[in-house]
Amino acid sequence: MTTDLKLQAIKSTGWLAASRLWVQAVSWVVTVVLVRLLTPSDYGLFAMAVAVIGFLEFFQELGLGTAIVQRHTLGPQQINAIFWLVSSISLVLAGVAFLGGSLVASFYSESRLTGLVRILAIAFFTNSLATVPHSLLTRELDFRRRSFADSAAVLAAAVTSVALAYAAYGVWALAIGQLVRAFVRTGMLMAVCGWSPRAPMNFQGMRSTLTFGLNVAGSGFAGTLLTIVNTATIGRRLGGEMLGLFTVSNTLGMDSLNKISGSLVHQVSLPVFAKLQDDTKTLSLYFLKITKYIAIASLPLQIGLALVARDLISVVLTERWLPAVRMLQAFAVCGVFFAIMLPCPALLVARGRARLLLVLSSVHFVLAASLVLLGTIAGVIGAVMAWIAVFIGMRLCQLKFSLSEIEIDLRTYLVNIASAILSTLGMVFMVSAVELVLPHMSVATSLICKIGAGGATYVAVLMISDRQIGAELWSIARMLVTPSSSLRRT
Repeated sequence: MTTDLKLQAIKSTGWLAASRLWVQAVSWVVTVVLVRLLTPSDYGLFAMAVAVIGFLEFFQELGLGTAIVQRHTLGPQQINAIFWLVSSISLVLAGVAFLGGSLVASFYSESRLTGLVRILAIAFFTNSLATVPHSLLTRELDFRRRSFADSAAVLAAAVTSVALAYAAYGVWALAIGQLVRAFVRTGMLMAVCGWSPRAPMNFQGMRSTLTFGLNVAGSGFAGTLLTIVNTATIGRRLGGEMLGLFTVSNTLGMDSLNKISGSLVHQVSLPVFAKLQDDTKTLSLYFLKITKYIAIASLPLQIGLALVARDLISVVLTERWLPAVRMLQAFAVCGVFFAIMLPCPALLVARGRARLLLVLSSVHFVLAASLVLLGTIAGVIGAVMAWIAVFIGMRLCQLKFSLSEIEIDLRTYLVNIASAILSTLGMVFMVSAVELVLPHMSVATSLICKIGAGGATYVAVLMISDRQIGAELWSIARMLVTPSSSLRRT
């Protein structure tokens, strides 16, 4: 079982990563094309409509999709019950949005919002129908078929939006594109999953399942609400310019990592951990192995970003963004604590500790919102330091509970990532040496030299300090490109 699970996890990671890259590439290209065809007012109207639907999404799934992944004991009739429950709630919410579209239009004094909100409400309901098949594929680590459905939906939406924008349909190109994406994604997921809703339902045990799901949903809601509150606090207290510096620094230093690796790691590790939730010994081995690979990949990126922050901002963002250097460096270092502890939430959810996550998220919200408000007294740097202090403290709490859950001591955890830490220190030394030895280089040349020398040093020290890593990475690469049946025979 362990060998098959390892193979599934590696191949799933490959499929999910490839899908993310493909979707992101298509999104970038389509965005550029649409920006050239549409106007800022089109995007402004669309953002107003999306904000309404985005608020309703907090109450759509109620964390029941995660419950399907975590609770392998759910039978077909209980899964049917989840489908009809999620669909019914979504239908009510979509109906409220559909009927309330005219109120939104009146609030903004823009008649087109009525139709836009109604189109997005239909897409909102259609997406809810995909909750069960999406979760079933995730539970079985079948990211190949799931990625195929997601990619087809993105492509269909892209073609639709570009065609309509070219035909001068304006903002409707964006809304109808979302509707097409919802229909294609839901239809494809049901088709590739081989599951369809049935009438027989069993609500036995649904109370505990719903409680679990609400705890998961509440944890996510607390994090999103904190972002909204902090944005409002900094914008109100310090003004738009300081908020802009804070937002860009946070986006470059942490948010980009969250959107790419955070989602990737969570989606793969949750079903893996859920399959092993009753096998503490094997679960701890997988937790340490995933943590080690995350540390190897993320430590040089995050610390390297902090080291070259000034050069990077000067070259990429221009010198008017130089006041953001210290903030970017702080967020980049803080990102280390985010990255290497990525498996912790998935572990706690897999072990059924969703309520603990909700408590930690709630404490995080209260402390961060309060301290960021106090931190603004010292300006934007004070707000950043307050945000980071709370964030690191709460991530360490998550780590403590996670290690206790699988009976691992802190020393074992640190030894597990020691080679990544040592290699990163070697990289820091080399980048600092380049800056001292060649102080008069142009900014662009300095950036290239630091990245090249630092990266080469990191790889060299890693290969020396961890003799097994080369063989492990080669084994992973082989598993990614070799058919599963061939690997099992060998």
